[in-house]
Amino acid sequence: MTTTSSVQLSRDGLIVNGQLEPLYSGTVHYWRLDPVLWAAILQNVYDLGFRMIETYIPWAVHEIAVGQFDFGQQDPYKDLPRFLQLCQQIGISVCVRPGPHINAELTWFGFPVRVLENPAVWAYTANGSPAIADRLPQPFVIPSYASETFFAETGRFFDVLCPVLTPYLAPHGPIVACQVDNEMCYFFRTQLYDLDYSDDSMRLYRRMLAEKYGTVQQLNDAYRAHFAAFADVPPPREFNAKTAADLPYHLDWAAYKEYQINTALNRLGAMLRERGITTVPLYHDVAYSISTPIDITTMQAQPNLDFVGTNLYANQEEYAHTLARRVRYQVGTQKLPFVPEYGAGLWWFHSRTHTPAEEEFTILSGLMHGLKALNFYMLVERDRWQGSPITHHNTLRPGYADFFARLSDLVRRLKLLETEKLAKVLVLQNFDLNRYEAVADTLQDAYLGLLGVPWSLGRGSADFGFVHAPETQGSVYQPHSWLTHMTARLEEEQVEYDLGDTHLSVAQLARYPLVFVPTADFMTAADQTRLLEYVANGGHLVFGPGAPTLNELMQPHVGFGAVIDKAGQVPHGAGILTLLPKPSDYAADALIPYANPVCLNNPSLRLTIRASQYHRLCFVANPTNQPQATTLETTDHLRGLWNAAGDYAGETIEMAPYTINIWECLP
Repeated sequence: MTTTSSVQLSRDGLIVNGQLEPLYSGTVHYWRLDPVLWAAILQNVYDLGFRMIETYIPWAVHEIAVGQFDFGQQDPYKDLPRFLQLCQQIGISVCVRPGPHINAELTWFGFPVRVLENPAVWAYTANGSPAIADRLPQPFVIPSYASETFFAETGRFFDVLCPVLTPYLAPHGPIVACQVDNEMCYFFRTQLYDLDYSDDSMRLYRRMLAEKYGTVQQLNDAYRAHFAAFADVPPPREFNAKTAADLPYHLDWAAYKEYQINTALNRLGAMLRERGITTVPLYHDVAYSISTPIDITTMQAQPNLDFVGTNLYANQEEYAHTLARRVRYQVGTQKLPFVPEYGAGLWWFHSRTHTPAEEEFTILSGLMHGLKALNFYMLVERDRWQGSPITHHNTLRPGYADFFARLSDLVRRLKLLETEKLAKVLVLQNFDLNRYEAVADTLQDAYLGLLGVPWSLGRGSADFGFVHAPETQGSVYQPHSWLTHMTARLEEEQVEYDLGDTHLSVAQLARYPLVFVPTADFMTAADQTRLLEYVANGGHLVFGPGAPTLNELMQPHVGFGAVIDKAGQVPHGAGILTLLPKPSDYAADALIPYANPVCLNNPSLRLTIRASQYHRLCFVANPTNQPQATTLETTDHLRGLWNAAGDYAGETIEMAPYTINIWECLP
């Protein structure tokens, strides 16, 4: 349990006034709804089973002139205090999201236009031009999250907003959590050499170098360079490495992008706390990334950030690539596996609106793979959105509202979010290899990927003499990586697993008795040391295809190789270290202790178990577009809870495409 405020964070949700309050909520944008309907809408939210909501607080909506703000004094749509009072009267807790960036499909993403028009705020590209967010409905210049002018402007907004919020903070008010900014990832322009090259960003970049190396001589040794001062180090603007010795310079730029995001979030969190947001936890929502420039472990460790969630919008056809993969990563890395935006409906320019059946499949997929907290965006409809269960006129949308009412009943009755998915295996992405994949990209334009430019066309042609190609080993998104083959092996043997990365702490790793990690020629020395400590404490680490021989500075370093240097396994401390060149060689018998306690006879289906002191639940998913049939093998007695009727007696189960059955496992 993390204690940073009067409201405490636990693995199962929030502790408010000594009572567990699951983070199970829905989005209601007060300023977009008729204030005459606020009370009735909130009552409908309550009647659908929700005891918590979240809402953005858009800067541009409340600032009516420079330095002048309206919080209901003039326009009842902006009466935030009244809205919070109504929530408290009805019995609904609130998570507030004051930005400064909120997106919300607003024309300027919640910023006052005057702020975005100030060149001192702009982020600049590698060629020196202002970076444009090419987003609907209106492109705008991206603000730099290193700009001192930007932080000063944000501070003036917070100076006015925070006194409005503090009277409503828990434990005496309805506000139980506060989000710090929104989806901070360079406004989706995440190509490494795209931005941010503004003057303030360059100062922050050199500050990071000074913190990392201490002296310029240490940096020169790493870069094989002759800089007189940190201020003389130029940032890389393209990938032009010719030898492996050139790589640390580029890899540090990747590390800087992570550093800039985390530093900005920590600074914004500190600004909120300095202005009185002290009794509730602060959190951030990651847009979608599970690798650089997002570093979840380091982000969660920021002093002014208590927890992190990752948003999730996906079609049912994206079960394997997005739904299961991202949720497994959240469970393996986040303090609280949380989706701050789980699509309940979709933005207006999406290609299609999900049906209630699609909503059911995508949401239950997240729960089956271990989510313990989720907010449905948008629970209540607004402009530029489609498919919400409650319309902006306060009517219940047939099919959609019915599903959420059933889901809320299931979550509350079974204490579903207090159950933990049973997974004894963790598969790690190698952060060094993810960074290498980013730095070796020669496609600088942020939107070439959206235009369908093949990934292979963006790879440099230099030969660094590596035995194991790093760009094909580090990612679950690479079809021929060691990692992809290892996860396929686990699924073949019906072993449920979580995902993580090599920045996880020893304590996080220790939750899993068996950990897999891909390795190539180089790996950060500190990451190897931490993983070896996990093994020495009793864990079993399997790595491959080869033992790293270099550290992150491309200097000789034995690390794993000092313990084992050829295929096989050896004891290390109280644990075991295994070098596995080919995932297919991992013996099926060795995976039996980690297999699901309920088995399927159809490899096209997926199964997980969630358990607590109260209940043991079995989820069976058909993630295909064809009907499937299976039998279940278990020593438990199974009773149908969702899409399954009665007791299971060994008969064949027929499952329609994209459906999930839930069974309760009884002794």
